[in-house]
Amino acid sequence: MKDLSIGKKFTLINVMVTVLVLVIGYFILNKYKNDLTNEVYNDVKIELNTLSKIKIEAKFEAGISNAISISNDSLIKESLLSNNRQLAINALSTLSSNMKKSTPFQNIQIHIHTKDNHSFLRSWKPEKFGDDLSSFRASVVKVNQEKVAVNTFEVGEAGLSIRSVVPIFDSNNKHLGSMEFMQGINSVATSFDEQGKAFLLLMDGKLAISEVKDENKLNNYVISQKFINKEFLEDTKKIDFNKLFESKYLMSEKYFYTYIDVIDFNGNKLGIALTAEPKQKIQIAINNASYIIWVTLF
Repeated sequence: MKDLSIGKKFTLINVMVTVLVLVIGYFILNKYKNDLTNEVYNDVKIELNTLSKIKIEAKFEAGISNAISISNDSLIKESLLSNNRQLAINALSTLSSNMKKSTPFQNIQIHIHTKDNHSFLRSWKPEKFGDDLSSFRASVVKVNQEKVAVNTFEVGEAGLSIRSVVPIFDSNNKHLGSMEFMQGINSVATSFDEQGKAFLLLMDGKLAISEVKDENKLNNYVISQKFINKEFLEDTKKIDFNKLFESKYLMSEKYFYTYIDVIDFNGNKLGIALTAEPKQKIQIAINNASYIIWVTLF
């Protein structure tokens, strides 16, 4: 240093300070980039979960509204009162036809129960009736015991679905039985797909009442919807669910995943609603943040 001129000393010190500042700046800005990346992940997680809750809640609202409306049909009340199933069969046949013409509900499923929790009429299988539902249909038992409506996810022989169960009374407020409006989750899955996202309703496999086909199994879960995006399903088979549950979100080769718990009216966990956004869309937001970081450093 003694042999260097003042100008060269200044230049050397300036270069050293500049390099030091750049190194420090790199680490600071890189941390900022990581924070931005985590913020993007968290924002997408909140957005997907909120969207899932909104769409599911809309199904619940439609279900309970329809259940209350249909349960007030005079023929259904008379059918239970007189034990004349044909009256209810005729009423539901007309109702189904009218709903197909004027509503989005193309294949409604109505289940009427007696006040002692026995099946009175299944709209989709009228020949099957009289079986005791007490052992596995907690919502039906609660409605008939407490005479209050229950709007919930519940496991039945058909799997996991939304059950809007309401009590039925005659004109003198005498309890006759109960009725449920059953809904799948297909419309939620298709609406996600139309928006370029993905949705899967997964039931805990241990809760299955009837035999499950291999094609409907995923990890320790049972797929509880008919509409499935095949590409999404193939990618889902590769993810580590334990890591997903630990971090609340997960990035795979193709998708960003998150989920919400699916619980029944008693607070019991029945499964999860798995949602996802294509990785490419997430990566665009992260790349934009990275670009700003590098321009700032330059």
